[in-house]
Amino acid sequence: KLYDEGKIASAGSRTVLHEMMLARTAAGKKSFQSLLKSLDEINMEAERIGINVGLENRYYFTELPNLEEFGIIFNLFKGGRLRYWHDAGHANVQQTLFGVAHRLMLETFSAHLAGVHLHDVQGYTDHMAPGIGEVDFDMIKRYLKPDTIRVMEPKSHQKPEAVKRGIELLREKGIF
Repeated sequence: KLYDEGKIASAGSRTVLHEMMLARTAAGKKSFQSLLKSLDEINMEAERIGINVGLENRYYFTELPNLEEFGIIFNLFKGGRLRYWHDAGHANVQQTLFGVAHRLMLETFSAHLAGVHLHDVQGYTDHMAPGIGEVDFDMIKRYLKPDTIRVMEPKSHQKPEAVKRGIELLREKGIF
């Protein structure tokens, strides 16, 4: 609502965001412990069968894990099979609405990066074809390694022409 009203950068918005952070932290402790327990089981099975498991950054503020929690996860499971999966749209929305720099997610977890979901965003509407929104694909490219899995992820309602242009854009930028 604050974004739609053009008030996302206001003092009132910062107050609301701070209150949301406090509520999420208080409510999320038990959920995070449950997540860690599940990830331990997943990691053990992934090690047993020799696969990596990508953990995707989330769209909604209340979802797990956030930036800090990813750090805890990768420290706890260091040397394991858990990896970071970067969703460009989710990261852009987190930046637009909550002030978490898109670049910071990639910069912080690039050593764990397994793959990326590539799509564009306008405001907080994501899963658009690349090239019609606000995502900085040049910035993302700087963090991609040769073995990083790249998946373009527009929603099905995107026009075929826009999707084709998105593929061309990603090829021109050397991402595909």
